[in-house]
Amino acid sequence: MKKLFVFLFILATAVAAFGQQKHALVIGNSDYTGISKLRNPLNDANDVAAVLESMGFTVEQVLDGDLDRMETAVMNLQRRLGAARDSYGFFFYAGHGVQSNGENYLIPVEANNILNDTHLRQRAVSLQFVLESLNEAGNELNMFVLDACRDNPFGWSRSGSRGLSVVSNAPTGSIVMYATGANSVADDGTGKNGLFTGHLLNNLKTPGLSVFELFDKTMGDVIKISNGRQHPELSLRFPGASSTYIGTKMLGSPSTPNAAVERAQADAARLAADRAKAEADRLAAELEREESEARIAALRRERENRERAEREQAEQNRKEAEPAVIQPPTESLRKLSSNENTIPASGGIVRVNRVNHYYVTPTQSGWWTFTTSNNTGIPLLELLDSSGNRVASNSYGDGQNAIIRSELKSGVQYTIVARFASNQIGSYDLTVRRL
Repeated sequence: MKKLFVFLFILATAVAAFGQQKHALVIGNSDYTGISKLRNPLNDANDVAAVLESMGFTVEQVLDGDLDRMETAVMNLQRRLGAARDSYGFFFYAGHGVQSNGENYLIPVEANNILNDTHLRQRAVSLQFVLESLNEAGNELNMFVLDACRDNPFGWSRSGSRGLSVVSNAPTGSIVMYATGANSVADDGTGKNGLFTGHLLNNLKTPGLSVFELFDKTMGDVIKISNGRQHPELSLRFPGASSTYIGTKMLGSPSTPNAAVERAQADAARLAADRAKAEADRLAAELEREESEARIAALRRERENRERAEREQAEQNRKEAEPAVIQPPTESLRKLSSNENTIPASGGIVRVNRVNHYYVTPTQSGWWTFTTSNNTGIPLLELLDSSGNRVASNSYGDGQNAIIRSELKSGVQYTIVARFASNQIGSYDLTVRRL
């Protein structure tokens, strides 16, 4: 893998780092789609973030970032740095990087949708965009570190050049450093970090080195370990550059083990507090759900009880609306009867022998039926009103069953005369029903 390291410094004056606001953005992309995956960027990003945090930086990390997350994170860093003119910024990127028409691009992990140079300009992060965005923050010091693969991973590329171009239009006051020279391959190393990144991390942890000394020592280490095969390249656009203005001491020294432990304990405490709050929120939501279910169950029981009471009341009203009990024959008519029977209030079946008279006084107007069955003779039925006038007489249904259907008025006493044709002697069942 070929790699690029860019350190951009925009300096106003040399001041002590103690007490100043320091913000960093660290991006590491490894799990690419559409192009080769990378082994070290996530390790490099995590290790650089840890060193910066130990030096007092507030660090935002983006791991395996897409285009939107990367650009949004750059603008977030610009906003934080712009809030204080004496603040320090640090940008680190590890992942694929390519050039097209002299422009350098940092590749998001969703590289399968980059199919040509036009897509590259639209769907990758321009290095110039990153440089200019943090330059516009107007803060005292910005450092950009890019560890990018310098070989073009796209098969569609028609460019014959290998690797990124030298930044020729970087803002004044910048230092651009490549981990290896143009048309050379950077060593991935044998450990979890690349060769250049590993030595950079070791030297960042060394107190008292200026940034100039940091660059010089890291370049010397890389040249020595690689037996001259990998030679970092440095490009300066920093008028009056001097090691007295750029140094590790301006960034702050790595914290002591005790301070690191304290921060780890504080992080653990925050994590425990967040988990406790999440659990409290979950329990509160569960309690609210149970209370809601209890209220719903109570409302359901109340509705069922109300509906049952309404049904019972409706049944009671229906029973009360039924006609009065059919009265037995009066004394004068009883003398004409050879048999006497009483029909229940809601209708029913009585056995008729010879001639029978029955009375009914409806409490509500409505339709009634009078039907015979189980005949041993030919039955005859007549319905008389209270004046003795015939209201209806029977017709015959199946099997010579007699049927009367008539509308009766409430409060009127009616007489049902049940007998046989031609003075026959027999019996039948008389069924009386209210429709």
